[in-house]
Amino acid sequence: MERAVFLRSPWSWLIFAVGLLMCLTGSAGAFSEDTDSVDDWIMVAMFLIPGGWALVAAPFAGVRVDGNGLRYRGMAKWTTLPWSEIDSVEAEVIGGSSLVAEAPCVRTRDGRTLSLAVLAGYQGMRTEANARVRAQVLTVRRARASAHARGAAAP
Repeated sequence: MERAVFLRSPWSWLIFAVGLLMCLTGSAGAFSEDTDSVDDWIMVAMFLIPGGWALVAAPFAGVRVDGNGLRYRGMAKWTTLPWSEIDSVEAEVIGGSSLVAEAPCVRTRDGRTLSLAVLAGYQGMRTEANARVRAQVLTVRRARASAHARGAAAP
């Protein structure tokens, strides 16, 4: 794999929209003439801070896959893994009884597990595999195999 591929979930845009709505609500409270007590400013901050975070982080959330490895940018965690550290990539089911999601999961050679939760495909209570998530897992596997074929990483 010579060129980089950026994998993302359509849920990132929903998070962006919710963040924008929270920022607009917080801004309306901040510029309101009725905002005069500490409690009002705490409420404004409760909208502006997480809304601003979602607004800034959501457009960049995803996984970049290239010849060197993968770079994960989640909403709260960013990490880079070279292909030499990655042992396998699988699709795993996460969630409970009412909401189930399938997300790519990277297992490293030293036994750590990194769930690529920002790529999760939510299925509700259905049990069939998520086609988008499975396609993303195959993309990462192909990139890893290509890197091994070029000798960029130990198999």
